[in-house]
Amino acid sequence: MPKGTGFTVVPGSHKSAFKAPESLTVNDHLPTVISIPLSAGDCIVFATNLLHNAKPWTEDYPRMNIFQRYQLSVYFNESGKGGYPLEAYRDKISEDLYELESMSKTEKIIVRRVLEKAGISSY
Repeated sequence: MPKGTGFTVVPGSHKSAFKAPESLTVNDHLPTVISIPLSAGDCIVFATNLLHNAKPWTEDYPRMNIFQRYQLSVYFNESGKGGYPLEAYRDKISEDLYELESMSKTEKIIVRRVLEKAGISSY
């Protein structure tokens, strides 16, 4: 990552009900904002409530990022939110996985209880 163009964070901001000051920007410097040095292929895993951003890109070639988000299944298919599975990608997963992802959290708990009563290990 060229100097001055990297991923930035406010250390410790994920540990409390931290409200970012309006004046705080990615252009702030240590100790408030730190830039994490990265090389091609590096990966950063962080909590989404960590105050984060990226310095402006100044190079003459595109910045490349891949965002992979993990989400607890408790947020899927609850309260009619239209969660997973996504119909457009149904052919990308097995029928068993499609069925499992279509269940609500409550249904999954019931399935576990039924399996336990039948003496079948669910794992």
